[in-house]
Amino acid sequence: MIIPTKKDLQAIIKKSEWQKIIGFPETSWLECKGEPYDFESKNVKQEYAKDVSSMANAIGGYIIIGVRTKQDPTHKIDLIDQLRPIKSDMIDIGQYKSITNDWIFPDIENITFEWKKYQNDTGFLLITIPEQFLNKPFLVTRTIEENNKTNELVFGYFIRKDDRVHHFSVQQLQALIKDGLRFDSISSRLDELENYLYQNLSSTEKSDNNKSIEEKLSQRIDDALEKVELKKNPSFVLSCFTPDKFEINSLFQSQESDVMKILNNPPRLRYGGWGLQVHNKFNIYSGKYRRAVDPRYKILELWKDGTIIFIVSANQDYLAWGNYSSEDEPLRINSYALVESTLLFTKLCSHIYKLASHKAKIFYFQTSLRNMTSDSQLYRLPVHPQKHYMMYKEAPSENFHAILGPFKVNESYSHIAYNLIGSIYEWFGIEQVRIPFGNIDTKEINEEAISKFE
Repeated sequence: MIIPTKKDLQAIIKKSEWQKIIGFPETSWLECKGEPYDFESKNVKQEYAKDVSSMANAIGGYIIIGVRTKQDPTHKIDLIDQLRPIKSDMIDIGQYKSITNDWIFPDIENITFEWKKYQNDTGFLLITIPEQFLNKPFLVTRTIEENNKTNELVFGYFIRKDDRVHHFSVQQLQALIKDGLRFDSISSRLDELENYLYQNLSSTEKSDNNKSIEEKLSQRIDDALEKVELKKNPSFVLSCFTPDKFEINSLFQSQESDVMKILNNPPRLRYGGWGLQVHNKFNIYSGKYRRAVDPRYKILELWKDGTIIFIVSANQDYLAWGNYSSEDEPLRINSYALVESTLLFTKLCSHIYKLASHKAKIFYFQTSLRNMTSDSQLYRLPVHPQKHYMMYKEAPSENFHAILGPFKVNESYSHIAYNLIGSIYEWFGIEQVRIPFGNIDTKEINEEAISKFE
């Protein structure tokens, strides 16, 4: 299967080599439609607004009209299988612009609508949605009129993950606001509330300093699992901490500080990879840490004492991407997702620790897999992920936990990642030589090989 990047698609469009997109999968940044939106039909305007706003709420991307997809039975994802160029008189770009402006709030910056000629009087409509940084979230608005009496304004929040659009209910939106997804108009009030609660904590809550490092870490991870709504679901946890004195003066200064630039744009190796980026904003909590949350999907935290926590869903939307469970086929970990996300986490930690005003000398890493069952069956891990046939090892239990270290702060992050991944492979009963992109001699992960992986 071809895993394209945005640059790949841009090059193809620039050269009008449309046949080359056949075989591309729909992704978090690519949506394809075989026919124009029929805006005269019921609810189609809302569906269109959902498609556009969900991409704007994620990482931006492209909607191509005139390209058909078909589900691939092996990977259970939609692949482009046919070009269906449409006649130019079937597309009213002005109508698309008008519906976008009327149905989505606030305005999406620099969105473009382009007619791309193909053959004769046919072509494709390309809607380009740049990645948005300042105005999220984008809400879908619609007016419901029943019996010509009721006129009700309804808001919807949608975000695109992988090749699917996810809807947030009113209750989930409220929880996001409560947890810190702050709109500009209420940001200062929430800051004041956070500080007030911190100043009025009970003596029991302030006893955190008397706990051991491991107790603190366990409590912080449990709290993060609650916030991301994954405590009872399969999840993959990575964390880093140090017993040394550690301090980052710029953590709470502004979104433009060095450390916030790293958190907002964490290391990544390729488009469409298994990365660390959280789409929602990093906010300050209790004057102790910053946190960003995508509910039921991903959370990333940085504490001022050097603790870094990353938790992600272990379901099909991330760690078990590309497979589906059944009575005869339990979920399996995608070993490429495991390796890439672990390497990026250790790289992130290495970068952040170098920014400390009071630098630590050593740090430890923790990894855990939690609630690793689907349909009452334990997860599995492939022994030969690159083979056409599959051999698996079943997890010995639902939960795994390991703490590795100490590592020197200047130690190779690819070596640390190899050790973390190796501990998981050992738990499954698989030799470390089976780790994708791993070098058994140097005990490191090959970062360049991952960046070229398709």
